[in-house]
Amino acid sequence: MERTRYAGVYRRGKRFAAVASIRGRKTWRTFDTAGEAQAWKATYEARHPRALPRAPGPDPTVGDVVAAWTAAHERDWTPLTKVGRDSLYRIHIGPAMGERRVSELLSDREHLRALYRGISPAQARNLKGVLRGAFRWAVGER
Repeated sequence: MERTRYAGVYRRGKRFAAVASIRGRKTWRTFDTAGEAQAWKATYEARHPRALPRAPGPDPTVGDVVAAWTAAHERDWTPLTKVGRDSLYRIHIGPAMGERRVSELLSDREHLRALYRGISPAQARNLKGVLRGAFRWAVGER
């Protein structure tokens, strides 16, 4: 049986698969009827409340978005990954644009040029990865 990346109830041949997602971890089981699958999913999700932080309000700062993203994903990261991403934020992203509003990023790209100025290409890729991951997560959280 193939797995799916989205939570829900799906028909798999003659059976039904229920997929529950709690804190980014997927759990699934198969059932004979759709009703059984929906009941299991509802019960499972009720027993495991979602404690993930949500993306900040309508016009957050870059620091707010990165902090919420970090809090939502840090338990999935290795300790070395967490240390690396924290230091990238503390040394580069925070001082350069941590207090800027996300809406300001769309109108002015000079702060991005300033962020990438004077660093190695590898470090620029790492910074881009942190920012892209945080903003992609925030967009997914609406």
